[in-house]
Amino acid sequence: MAKILLLLLFCCLNGFSQKSEILVNKNLKHNYPVGTVYILEQETDISRLLFAGEIRLITGKKALTIKSALQRIEYRCKEINANSYKLKSFQVVDTTLSMIFDAYFINEPQVKTLKTQRVKNNLYIFHSSFDSIIRKISINDFEVNLYQDSVFNLALLNNRKIVLKTSKLSEQLIEKNFKTDNDAYFMCLGAKKNYISGGIPYAIWYLNNKYNLHSFETFYNLDYNTGRLLIDIYKTTKQISIP
Repeated sequence: MAKILLLLLFCCLNGFSQKSEILVNKNLKHNYPVGTVYILEQETDISRLLFAGEIRLITGKKALTIKSALQRIEYRCKEINANSYKLKSFQVVDTTLSMIFDAYFINEPQVKTLKTQRVKNNLYIFHSSFDSIIRKISINDFEVNLYQDSVFNLALLNNRKIVLKTSKLSEQLIEKNFKTDNDAYFMCLGAKKNYISGGIPYAIWYLNNKYNLHSFETFYNLDYNTGRLLIDIYKTTKQISIP
């Protein structure tokens, strides 16, 4: 029992280890302000973009950890006068995700073009819980499976109300009206923040409730940059339309 508690505490304390570094700096010079930092779609033509350098990011592989780590990418981009980045390569080893990005500067017309290329009309849900068990969630009372470290893709109908629950048995729900012709929506399933804080309390709670996980899990919204990166890294297990 003590060993399990220590292991869970270790995972809690070390799941957020992050490191970023600039591998290549082209000393790019321009007179434009660097404001919002964008992720580049994989199909983006980079031949006319200003290459600024190369950045490495090492972090945990959970969705919320990646979301937090991308702030480091934005900071590194601004250090080398870049306002966009594109995933070049990645490697997952155990719980660690190592990524290399090419960084570029894009002007206003290129930003407008980039926004037209964004993924639209879908809701992506990423399973980012702390164990490898298949999660069964409820979407409009329709039960679906979420697999560990994979992306679930739901095609959206215009102005359709979607009710998400961590399970059919759960009393907590999230109700949203999704509109099409907007950027895709990204969410992840993870532990509630009040259970994550504090390693030992979380470990004890987990051991007592591991067969009733939906009661301490919830859905988190992910920004576009994080969500788009996740679907580049993790496979989409299923694409469905809810009747």
